[in-house]
Amino acid sequence: MREKLAKIEIESQEKCAIQSQKRLEEFKKSLGAEGNFANEQNHFNSNLNKCFVLISYTPLNMSATNNETLYDSYENKVLSGCIYYANRPLADFTKPDTYTSCLIGDTKASYQEYKNFINQRMDLEKE
Repeated sequence: MREKLAKIEIESQEKCAIQSQKRLEEFKKSLGAEGNFANEQNHFNSNLNKCFVLISYTPLNMSATNNETLYDSYENKVLSGCIYYANRPLADFTKPDTYTSCLIGDTKASYQEYKNFINQRMDLEKE
């Protein structure tokens, strides 16, 4: 029984990785040439039976700006997003000299609320 569950988990993870790569390619295509600066992180959450993909994107001419979007990859549904801007590269986006605009669904969220939402779905440790 344990082996069967492990096999199902691996198959789900593989399916999630394939779906997530498709989401990334669609995202890159929508950006055109700048899409080359997008990347993804995916995770199959077995508790929720969902595949999540977090796509990060830094515009070509704005090194201190980053955009993130979390998708339910199976449903191709945007769950949350955040744009970070700082007056210097590699900024700490929790500091007051940075600007963040985050949404969870259609609701405005703080940076920390957004990160907690992401971490819960991606099974990451809390920041």
